[in-house]
Amino acid sequence: MAVDRNLIKRQIREAYRKNKQLFYEGLIQSQKKIVFCIAYQGKVNQLSYLEIEDAIVKILKRINYEVAAN
Repeated sequence: MAVDRNLIKRQIREAYRKNKQLFYEGLIQSQKKIVFCIAYQGKVNQLSYLEIEDAIVKILKRINYEVAAN
C-alpha cells in the first residue's frame, strides 16, 4: 500500500540524513563529486528501521571505498 511505501521512503531518507556526514567526508578528501540514488526492492514492511539504517551505512561506506580506489 502507499502508506507502507511512504514509510519506507521516510526511513531511507532519515537513515541517509543521519549518516551522510561519513559519506561527505570521503568525497571531500578525494575531491570528487558523484550522483547516486537508492532504490528499495523487496516486500513492504519486511525490514525494520535499524536494518535499513545498517544497509544505508554499508552502501555509503562502499561508495566511499570505490571513490577512494579510483
